[in-house]
Amino acid sequence: MKTVLLIGGASGIGKAITDELMHNTNYRVCTASRRSDPSLDLRDEDVRQRTRELISGLGGLDYLIVASGIGAYLGPLPESQMVKNMFQVNVLGPMEAYRGAFKALLRSQGKAIFITSTAARRPGSGGLSVYGATKAALNSWVIGEGRRGAKVGVSLCAVAPGFIDTEMTADLIPAVREATTKAIPMGRFGNTDEIAKFVIAIMEQSNWVTSGQIYEASGGA
Repeated sequence: MKTVLLIGGASGIGKAITDELMHNTNYRVCTASRRSDPSLDLRDEDVRQRTRELISGLGGLDYLIVASGIGAYLGPLPESQMVKNMFQVNVLGPMEAYRGAFKALLRSQGKAIFITSTAARRPGSGGLSVYGATKAALNSWVIGEGRRGAKVGVSLCAVAPGFIDTEMTADLIPAVREATTKAIPMGRFGNTDEIAKFVIAIMEQSNWVTSGQIYEASGGA
């Protein structure tokens, strides 16, 4: 049985991944977020150490999944503190969590998967510019660090969903949602179960296949 630490599993895509894993006897999963027990807040200064503590309690680690994220649909010029918080949760926190998990992943020849966004390459509408910048930064780091990890047998990769029906998109005004839906060739938003199943499919691929990759799931957009 493989051990999974999922950071940000309390809602949205993270919760869907947790639910899917809970029904799969090949995995045992520990979820940690600022609202859960055990807790882990990516805004804190001790993310690396807290990640190590959680892994120690699990007795090892095969997969790290970071699904936390904040800040979509802000105005074009959000307050500087909000921007700092976004970069902490969406970029620096995930990086620190990986650093805390690295030795355990090295021992198991495991895999780290980060949930990013297609806003990284196309952020220009709906207040997504700064959010997209944080996800682009994380994607860039995954590709670069993925090369380093691959040299020692550890895979880093990311799943970049497009528009998904979650709490984050629930407040879109009807006109924006309609225009966004028209821009998706499949004609609808995705759902969290689709992304969860995709993540698990990636977990089951070899590290050679997944290392350093950004996998988009966007309905063709």
